[in-house]
Order: sequence, then structure tokens, then C-alpha cells
Amino acid sequence: SSSIFRPRGIEAGFGIMDPPIFTETLNIFKSKSFTNDIDLPKEGSKIDVYRFLKNQKLTEDQQDGVASFFGLRRGDKSQKDGLTIWKRRGDTTYLKLNTTNAHFTYIRDNSRDKNLFNLKTAPDKKVALKKTQEIFKELDISFSGKNIDSANPVLTYLNFSASGKKKSSEKSANAVEIKFYRKIRKIVGNGDAPIRLVLTEKGKVLEMDFYFSPLDPEGAPYPIITSSQALEEVKSGKSFSEAKQEFNSVTITQISLVYWESKFYQPFLQPVWMFIGIGETEIGDIEFQTFVPAVSSNYLSLDLEEEPSNQPPPVAPN
Repeated sequence: SSSIFRPRGIEAGFGIMDPPIFTETLNIFKSKSFTNDIDLPKEGSKIDVYRFLKNQKLTEDQQDGVASFFGLRRGDKSQKDGLTIWKRRGDTTYLKLNTTNAHFTYIRDNSRDKNLFNLKTAPDKKVALKKTQEIFKELDISFSGKNIDSANPVLTYLNFSASGKKKSSEKSANAVEIKFYRKIRKIVGNGDAPIRLVLTEKGKVLEMDFYFSPLDPEGAPYPIITSSQALEEVKSGKSFSEAKQEFNSVTITQISLVYWESKFYQPFLQPVWMFIGIGETEIGDIEFQTFVPAVSSNYLSLDLEEEPSNQPPPVAPN
């Protein structure tokens, strides 16, 4: 294909791409009827697509430093299939670190933590963000030049109990989840946040995901479909959502263009149309989000029988 030899910076510079990874992980969105309550946004005919670069490999000392921060001993360490895993004996607290790209996930076993269950408050936004900055500094994480929207994190209040965790109001929460998304020019990210952590009132880290990968700064402009074309895709059942049931009717209340990110490997950061609204069911109204690939289908491999590309990300240039 001649597209292989096209330089970056011109139309379709990366050639034909796999669609964003949500086509494999979310459900097809269905409703019997649709109402659109807002004006459709007007966007340019092209949007930049970016290639993910590979993070630098973490040294043994850096890996042990991350483990030490979470209170996991060197003796709890094992290695398998490119993952380094620290697991505390006797419970399900663990840290999994992908040694080839500096991604890691930490999950703490809270099932018997009576001290956590007895906490009556969660840190407010100001306190949570101050503690987050301290954590990032200790883990040597900097936002400089990383296209992270550090000024506008998404906070969700949670309540942990012996039966698990659930969303809560700030007044009845004992922890807070903080998500940091990408922002490239005026377009923000959605999907799996590149950086996510859950903090208690005293700043203890209960969970943390760090899936951030740098981007090649040279984006390639791709033609995109209009918001009205994307709406027709939603109506015809060709969008993707976490909503599992078919709605009797839906009302669209917000439409925006965002970049879609996934904790599963995808070679490119692509734009998608995001629809937010209210769906009517027999048990009440439910808020939903549903997504449509924004890149024109002429430049996407849309055969869902084929697996998305599983090639490793390209090595960052020297």
C-alpha cells in the first residue's frame, strides 16, 4: 500500500488503522427511540491522530522504589511474561508492573480493614490534590510535556465497606478516586484514565493505575465524520457503551469530540464522538455514555471478526 510510505503530517499519514479498542470491550448501544435535546457541534473536517511511544524501561532500582512506596517487600517479588509482581503474603494486595513500558497497577486488600470502614470522611478536593502531588513527587512522576490535564482531574467519592466499594456522596464517603486524563489542544480524553488513584482521608493509597505512555509529538490529520453522521450511527446501533440493557427511549443531552484511551494496548490515540444522555427503562432513568469512532471509516479496519493489532508499540526515537 502506498500509505505505508506516506510521511507523517499529511492526510492519513499512518495508513489504515484498527478502530479504538472499545470496539472489543464495550457493548453495542441499543434503544427503540431517540430524542436529541441539543444542537450538534460543528467541528473541522480533520483531526490529528497520534502514535503511542514506548516508555523507557524501568531499572531494577526504580522497580524496587515503586514497590517500597507501596510497602511491599523485595522478597514478595516474582517475574513472569514481562511482568514483575509483588504480592503480600496472606492477602490479595499486589503490585503488577510491566517492566517494558513502566505501566503499573496497585490494588490493596481492604476486605478486613476495620480502620478504613470506620472512617467517616474522605479528603476534600484541595486536600486530595495536594496529597496527590506529594505522591507523584515521591514516585518521580512529572506532568511536564505529557499532555495530561493536571488542572482538571475527575473526582469520584467512594464508600468502602466489608461488602466492597460503591459510589457515594462526599458526605458519606471514606475515600476519593482521582482520575487524570489527556488533553491535546482543546480536546480532552475519555475511556481509561492514564493515571488513576484512590485515597483515604489520611492519604493512604488504596488503588493506583499508571497506564501513561508518551505520544509521538508529530500527529497525522485524518478526515473525521460529522456529529450528525455519528448520531445516525448511534441510532442504528453502531456505537459502543458500558450500558448493557436496551433502552425504551433515550434523550441525548451532550455531544463532544474526545480522544479515546484504553489500558489495553492500542497503537494510536484516536478521536471519538462521545454522546451523553438519559435512557428510559422499566426500573427508571439511567445516565449513559456511548461512543462512535470519529475517523472516517475509509481509514479504519472495521471488521470486528479481526482482532485489533497486537504488535508491540514502536520504540521511542533517540
